[in-house]
Amino acid sequence: MERLTKRHGKGIASNERKVMPCSNYCDSCGNADCDTVRKMIRKLADYEDLEEKGLLVRLPCQLGRTLYVFDVLTGLVEAKLKEYNRVPYFGDNMIFEINGENVAFPLTDIGKSVFFTRREAEEKIKEMEEL
Repeated sequence: MERLTKRHGKGIASNERKVMPCSNYCDSCGNADCDTVRKMIRKLADYEDLEEKGLLVRLPCQLGRTLYVFDVLTGLVEAKLKEYNRVPYFGDNMIFEINGENVAFPLTDIGKSVFFTRREAEEKIKEMEEL
């Protein structure tokens, strides 16, 4: 993604230096150089820094959502997405709570053994049984 901010020393500036009243962005003072706009730019710069370092991740769904996990030992179970973590050398994992226990699945399991709906899961199980 193209950065919308740039850092210079301890300061941060927008890549596009346009003079606009801050009322275009907030309900503050109407001044082009107010604290609210500075805070917005600072926060955006922080997110852009995280993204450049590979630390900003878009999850496939909200935490707390119920997904359906198929395991050959336990079959199809409902699981709550509890957290997300990145393990060096092992990649991105979703941590589910299943029957009170935490179970990790890699993000790459979505559509293979982790499904957003029961219907998707049942269709995949049926497809696997036909093989």
